[in-house]
Amino acid sequence: MVCRLISRPSLEAGCSSRSNCVAWNAGACLYILWTSLACLNQFVNSVVWTGNVVNRAPVWCVICRCFSTSLNGIMLIAFQIAAKFIIGTTSALPACSLCINRRIYKMLSTNTFPITRKERIRVLTEELAIGLGIPIVHMILHYVPQDHAFDILEDIGCYPLPYHNTWVTFVLYSTWPLALGTISAVYGIMNLVIINKPSSRTRFFLSKDNKSMDWSRYWRLTLLACLKILASVGICVYLMYSSINEIEMWPWISWSNTHAEFSRIRQIPTSVWRSWPTAKCFELSRWSPALCAFIYLAIFGTCSEARKTYRSVYGSVLLFKRRYHTRGEATDAAQSVVEDPRPESHLHPPRHSTVSSVVLDITSGHVAANMYAQP
Repeated sequence: MVCRLISRPSLEAGCSSRSNCVAWNAGACLYILWTSLACLNQFVNSVVWTGNVVNRAPVWCVICRCFSTSLNGIMLIAFQIAAKFIIGTTSALPACSLCINRRIYKMLSTNTFPITRKERIRVLTEELAIGLGIPIVHMILHYVPQDHAFDILEDIGCYPLPYHNTWVTFVLYSTWPLALGTISAVYGIMNLVIINKPSSRTRFFLSKDNKSMDWSRYWRLTLLACLKILASVGICVYLMYSSINEIEMWPWISWSNTHAEFSRIRQIPTSVWRSWPTAKCFELSRWSPALCAFIYLAIFGTCSEARKTYRSVYGSVLLFKRRYHTRGEATDAAQSVVEDPRPESHLHPPRHSTVSSVVLDITSGHVAANMYAQP
């Protein structure tokens, strides 16, 4: 399933995603997925558009363009990868927190956990509809108040910056993170109320014997969801406040008027967008995925299971290093035993055979043995 595909092997060493997938916790796994992709998206944007506003990667900003015929003529529809993904991330992370708090509330209120495969698939479908379906719907509805394709901000990259503030923009674009964060906060408060009741069933349900949800995992998931709620709701309120006070409100006229120049791409240098009153909003949107990643690492990257994973990886590295050195020493020893293939005459001095002969000494009349060398 999707949880197991997400967790192993790339994310297993840095968090307790194995436990989340054993419990089929789609909310935590989707949180990892959305945060990782959001950080990757911001990394690519910052590398490609550092110090320039040139449209170097139109395929990255626009995945495809298709034309459809309407009563007013030809309407250009652009699906932006990077810009649309930023919009989806703003609602995806609060939706993942909602999945986590909702799952905990259902378990605490009923003191049961999905056991059969049919129940797990049903729960997984519900959480995927929240964690994936809501962000996709948010990205689709953003097209309604979208008056141009996208903007290229220097040092930031592709950004879905609305050109005009209208009531349609607030309803279909700005309020989604606030609504999801508020609903998730309600679930979180109800979880705290249930957990503080003197119920032996709840305490037994969160015991160490329960491999799917124990006290440590409960508090870590709750802390993750609460911090994400505070971050998403706070950032959303600040962005809405800045938009209302700093950007002039425009009336919604019509669909054709909004999308009259939809293919337009604005290229904004740093000296311009940093002078805007909403410059802090760009920086918040840029660094919030990295903050979410560090929060997850701080909460789940220090648990006992994560430490076991670190030790296992460290032991595997040491074992590989030891085997590599042992193999290298064995190879050197084997090479030292092998004889040199050069001819033997070049290695040793020439050998001489000795031949003994009997010589008759005429003068003395004795027979002497003369030894002379014969090559």
